[in-house]
Amino acid sequence: VPTFVLCFLPFVGLFIPLLLLGRPNARVLRYDALAEYASAEELQRLATEPGLRWGWLGVLGALMNLIPFLWFFSTTLTGLAFIHTALDALSTERTPSLIVK
Repeated sequence: VPTFVLCFLPFVGLFIPLLLLGRPNARVLRYDALAEYASAEELQRLATEPGLRWGWLGVLGALMNLIPFLWFFSTTLTGLAFIHTALDALSTERTPSLIVK
């Protein structure tokens, strides 16, 4: 079934680009932000951690692509958001938790 037909359904035409751009954004930019700094085990652990919302960050970047003024800055802003989130998560993971007795 061609997905072009789905664009004519109400609101589905808005969600198709968000899903088609959001998932690859999340996968590629997450890896790109962590590739230099995280080990393979840390990369795998952070990719599957339920507390981090990589998909929502990818969809937010895809949503900025639909707004004409933000489209110009969306690549930079999305990349910076992923770098900030990924390095913060990596720093949190590497910091030993303090046990208060």
